[in-house]
Amino acid sequence: MPADCRHNGHLDYALLASGVDRQMVLRNLKNNGFNSVFHYEPLHPSPAGQRFGRAHGDLPLTTSLSERLIRLPMWSD
Repeated sequence: MPADCRHNGHLDYALLASGVDRQMVLRNLKNNGFNSVFHYEPLHPSPAGQRFGRAHGDLPLTTSLSERLIRLPMWSD
């Protein structure tokens, strides 16, 4: 990053491997002092998405990614 610029990031993320228990990972992180949460809720299965959305099909890749993505804090204070 150039010296005259400041970093504006506020989060980082991790994409868990298929089959990894996201809740267990989040629990283990919390038990070790890291407040991490799941990050992405897809819109297509939500009530508003069902009512107003234009998704065609089940969007399995979107669903899979949303189930495996966790948000990690940039700063731990």
